[in-house]
Amino acid sequence: MAFPSTHWSLIARADDEPSPAQRMALERLAVRYWRPAYVHLRARGIDADDAEDLVQDFFENWLQRNLFGKATQVRGRFRDFFLTSLNNFAKNWFRDRNAKKRQPEGGFGSYQEDELPGQDDPEIEFVRAFQSDMTRQVLDALELEFKKSGKAQHFLMFRRRIVEPVLDGVEAPSYRDLADGEELSEKQVANQVLTARRAYRRLLESHVAEYAASPEDLKLELADLLGYLRLA
Repeated sequence: MAFPSTHWSLIARADDEPSPAQRMALERLAVRYWRPAYVHLRARGIDADDAEDLVQDFFENWLQRNLFGKATQVRGRFRDFFLTSLNNFAKNWFRDRNAKKRQPEGGFGSYQEDELPGQDDPEIEFVRAFQSDMTRQVLDALELEFKKSGKAQHFLMFRRRIVEPVLDGVEAPSYRDLADGEELSEKQVANQVLTARRAYRRLLESHVAEYAASPEDLKLELADLLGYLRLA
């Protein structure tokens, strides 16, 4: 796969004014990162309304300041760069808002430096939400692709053998059990699952390449997300 992708190159262009194509590309990226960013901010103690407004402002700010272009110049993972930028933006966002309200110094209002009682680490919450969202988006794309190509059964076998055991915490059925339920041979089921695994990896790599900041970042993200379904 060529790198960087057309999608990333488009976002990272340093134009004076964002083009409609750039804004569409940002919206596509926001679909991937909106909920993880929101979950992270909620875990930091920010209320729901503020978190929604803050995430929206954050993505607009990224496009206006071309921070996607800066991300390509930073070594390390895009995810880490994104999260650091989000936290810094949140601090400034509340600082500016509180200054307008002429509130006394002493914090960021509803923004808390420590996570709420009973919450996991906010960064862990961010990663969990991102992995979950990305996985489900790729699974939706895989299901649609197989339906269009007349291989809906391939997706069904993959879902029952690989996806449901991980996401639902149940024991994976044997190839024999799957075969008996669909009047297939065990070998046919195994081949269908293998075909689906390969297609899932291909689609996942395509999705990750849209935001990864480097080939190394792509490799690390792909390993993490494959591990989410225990496919690594």
